[in-house]
Amino acid sequence: MRSSHNPQIHRTAYSPPVMCNDKLTVSGAHGQLIGGGCFAAAVITLAKPEVTTMVNEISQHVTELQNNLIFAGHNYTIWWLYKNKESRKKWVEPLTLYYPTFISTSFRAHFIAMIMTSYKVLETRRDTINFHNLIKLIEKEGIVCKDDIKRFRVEIERIKQVWIKIAVLRNNVFGHKSNTHKTDTIWKQANITPHNFKSFIEDSKKLLNDITQKRNNSGHLFSMSVLDETKSLFDDLNEICKDRL
Repeated sequence: MRSSHNPQIHRTAYSPPVMCNDKLTVSGAHGQLIGGGCFAAAVITLAKPEVTTMVNEISQHVTELQNNLIFAGHNYTIWWLYKNKESRKKWVEPLTLYYPTFISTSFRAHFIAMIMTSYKVLETRRDTINFHNLIKLIEKEGIVCKDDIKRFRVEIERIKQVWIKIAVLRNNVFGHKSNTHKTDTIWKQANITPHNFKSFIEDSKKLLNDITQKRNNSGHLFSMSVLDETKSLFDDLNEICKDRL
């Protein structure tokens, strides 16, 4: 909705908008505009083409990271149903009698998918989509306060402690196969637990939400779950197996 109180915004002498304490400031040769998030969004659309390109690149990073974390979470959930004692006894062991190759292959596939997707979100390459490059783009954009940028990087360093364990497995067992170390030795070096996988994925989701909330007051629910669907599939397969008896 257009407002009669909106000041005229010129495209010349553009300076990046800065958001701090829930206020957004846009500076230019003709003064400043200070306002809330919804109004500020309309101002940002008047930026120069290079700013639009940066916004698109940030959006691409956010979308890809969101999809990776959803996928990693789904694969963790299915893998853990195969792995944990209760569900293994209820579903996996009976199904293994009838579908041994499928069960063992599926178990391994979901684990590898979780490893590979989790690795992507914090890898350090400059030419890929990851949290490090997202923070660099947002810092360059200039909307988010420097204190928040610093806090994001501190959180990344904390989450990275588990990512290092994931990277050991990805780089020496699943993404590549070391010819100098035995697999058992690599697993001992990684020293990772199922809880580590879950906490890494959940903490990464929280970080992404924190970043987008501070940038443009948006968030991601990550509410879609594969748990009930997988349990129903296992139930159906077990019923089929019982009918064969």
